[in-house]
Amino acid sequence: MKVGDLVKLSVHPNFTSGIINGIGIPFNTIGIIIQKKCDVCSVFFPSLDGEIRSLFNEDLEIVSENE
Repeated sequence: MKVGDLVKLSVHPNFTSGIINGIGIPFNTIGIIIQKKCDVCSVFFPSLDGEIRSLFNEDLEIVSENE
């Protein structure tokens, strides 16, 4: 994963509906990686009023790669 990639939350056992409700990001919401340090990405979610969240790489799935 790199800056500019489009991502969404990865569906795996670490995420349950309770956690999704807690962080407020539905599974299919598309975000853009705006910064990456080690295994953590800052992701901009335009459809969530421009919210920016820091998420681990393992919690994200690439939708489209920036070339």
